Amino acid sequence: MIIRRDLKALLNQFAQYELCFGNKFYINPAGYNIKSTGFTINGFNDVAYITDVPNKTASGNLDGSNMGTLSVVTKNNKG
Repeated sequence: MIIRRDLKALLNQFAQYELCFGNKFYINPAGYNIKSTGFTINGFNDVAYITDVPNKTASGNLDGSNMGTLSVVTKNNKG
């Protein structure tokens, strides 16, 4: 499924965006269930993306919390 939401960027100031969904997402251990299109950040050379990263234990397994964080990643390092 593809969901689109156009956001207006706020330049040179803090911004917070919230994504609310009524249904639970399947948690892929690798993450990347939620992905933005690429965008640029002033002073940063790579194209950046917003994606989800699930919480994991030190051994790399899902921690059972069904939680994670949204992170800014690049294609080169995925983090």
